[in-house]
Amino acid sequence: MANVPSRKVLVPVIGQQHSATAHRRITTRFGEAFLLYLIIEQQVYGTVHGPTKITTCFQPTSIQSKSRGVVLLIHGFGAGSAVWTKDIDLLCEQFEKIYTIDLIGFARSNKEDGVPSLVDPEELFIDSIETWRSFLDIKSLTIVGHSFGGFLASLYCIKHMDRVEKLCLASPIGLIPAFDRKKASTFETMWIELGRIFYEYGITLNSVLRAAGPLSTYLVRLHGKWRFVNGTKLLSKYIHAVNILKHNSISLRTEKAIFSMLLPGAFAKHPLSERVVTTHRKVISDLVKRTTVLYGENDWMDYREMKQLNVILRRITGNVVPISFVKNSGHQLFWDNPEGFVETMMTGLDR
Repeated sequence: MANVPSRKVLVPVIGQQHSATAHRRITTRFGEAFLLYLIIEQQVYGTVHGPTKITTCFQPTSIQSKSRGVVLLIHGFGAGSAVWTKDIDLLCEQFEKIYTIDLIGFARSNKEDGVPSLVDPEELFIDSIETWRSFLDIKSLTIVGHSFGGFLASLYCIKHMDRVEKLCLASPIGLIPAFDRKKASTFETMWIELGRIFYEYGITLNSVLRAAGPLSTYLVRLHGKWRFVNGTKLLSKYIHAVNILKHNSISLRTEKAIFSMLLPGAFAKHPLSERVVTTHRKVISDLVKRTTVLYGENDWMDYREMKQLNVILRRITGNVVPISFVKNSGHQLFWDNPEGFVETMMTGLDR
């Protein structure tokens, strides 16, 4: 442990003296303040040190008897921990502690570290989560992963199943081999095809946006109106900050490392469908029993990918992972409809 570099861990905690009603008002306003704070870094709520990047811990004003311990929220590609802002207040009603992290090379994590070129990026991401858990001495936890974060959460669970109580995959990528998504709209297909062309020439979308200069703000806002159903202005500022601004943006080395794991169209080079076949049956059986999968009602990610994976899982374990849908939401279901997201998630986790 002594050889692990120290990283700043932000721990804003709602005071115990506030009533439940005041807690709701405070955390609702606190959510926006926290989001802006992560952009402009004007104040620090308290720090400890640990072998992780930026970590934020939220605690409810009082622990309810039905509280479910610790939950870790893992963001997707091109995002950061603040995308969960709308869900924090709701999750405080369900869990004793809520942790959000900025993955290596993302958002406010240390860009100098990034992902070394000679290191397997997949193992680095997984091991960094385990090192974080070990340092904070969390015996077991529930993990919620969105999109790319869901893919990483799945890999972490396969390797460290004994540390995971429950797993929620929110519109995950990397489930099955690449194919043409029939559900994608013309606009979405255009973005995927554009990404495919850039990918072939070693150009990332973020590098293009950074090269766009002042126009990048408009392009990110336009993308936000398509990508998010509600409240795009503040979130677009955050997405712009963590992807475009020099001091915050995802490192180019991290981008390329991630692209070494993925194929155009948000497919994994080595999807879960390949891994479950070569993993011990008991591990996969435990994974199926503890996992729930959510999609947005208008999600561009095709739920049929999970259904195809379920065919393989049924053959191996005799069971399948339940699939649920969050109304009035798209791929960013936790932002578009936070109440529906948390309610649907908790129903799936409590099955």
